[in-house]
Amino acid sequence: MKKKLRENPDRPYHLLLYPAALLLSTLWVSFYGSPLPYLVFYTVLLSLPFWLLYVLIIFLTLRIYQSTPDVFCTKGESVPFEIQLENTGLLPMGDLSFEWEERLASYENVPIQNRFSLRSGEKLTLNGNLRCLYAGTYPVGILRIRVNGPFGIARFRFRMPSELRLCVRPIIEESSDVRKIREALASDRSRAYREDVLPGNDLRRYVPGDRLNRIHWKASARQGELLSRLPGENEMQEVCLLLMASQSPLTFEEIVRRDSFYTCVVSVVWYFVRMGKRIRIWYEKSGWRSTVIDSAPAFDAFYRTLADGIYTSETAPDMKKLREQSGKALLLTVSEESFPGDPGLFTEPDTL
Repeated sequence: MKKKLRENPDRPYHLLLYPAALLLSTLWVSFYGSPLPYLVFYTVLLSLPFWLLYVLIIFLTLRIYQSTPDVFCTKGESVPFEIQLENTGLLPMGDLSFEWEERLASYENVPIQNRFSLRSGEKLTLNGNLRCLYAGTYPVGILRIRVNGPFGIARFRFRMPSELRLCVRPIIEESSDVRKIREALASDRSRAYREDVLPGNDLRRYVPGDRLNRIHWKASARQGELLSRLPGENEMQEVCLLLMASQSPLTFEEIVRRDSFYTCVVSVVWYFVRMGKRIRIWYEKSGWRSTVIDSAPAFDAFYRTLADGIYTSETAPDMKKLREQSGKALLLTVSEESFPGDPGLFTEPDTL
């Protein structure tokens, strides 16, 4: 990731200790030419090159393996997590620590704050569980290896040779947005989706253009304003969903936004599957594709595809082909850019 998800805990004044020690030893050997000042001077002078050589040896001989039973998991699900450390070199390794991905995942029974030492040829296995907190594809577990220098004067960090990236499926949520979508599909009016739905019943405020037979006259008289009925499930129109995803998320904020985008999409699609309604999805993944979801197995395949990642390039969808295949179905667009604050549903893709 381009943006660091955890601040460096090193204190700046630690960087001044070595130059100060080198300066003092140089002054000492300049004024006193006895063996002791020379011993101290060469010890300080050569300590940094020897430590850098030690770090290079660790980089070449330390092996770290992170694994889970499957690269696919569900948001909030606790999955087994295993880490294997191995020293393949001839020198012992001491005072090793790691930087973990702690904003996108949480860990159970994993000693993330511990420091480790490995003898030559020693192997160490750590077992625990992890939970991914957001939907999408991103690295978890150990991100960087940190080698602590002598007396804590300096710390050297290098990235993991191979990160553990998991494909996290979103969770299905039931929300009031589904009722608003149902009304938009029945009335063919995008602004009806954005009107307030009265809580606790199947009514909403009247929108100019609503059919007269949908007006609930008794409830309107009691409320003092015109109210329209929400359509029944069997009145829902077929729908074609156009997913306008963003580029591959790199920052924490972009991953959170993608989580909201995925959650909304999968919840809407599952609603139609549960109602036995057919829905066509357009999305981009190595080119624009379409898939028809009309059963639970088809939904499971799309669910896995979504977790693996969909990304939009600069290539616009073929709107003529899209409209031909959608037929009389109502065309809705879900734009990732409008999340998490706005559901991002429209009926006019050309306006994007």
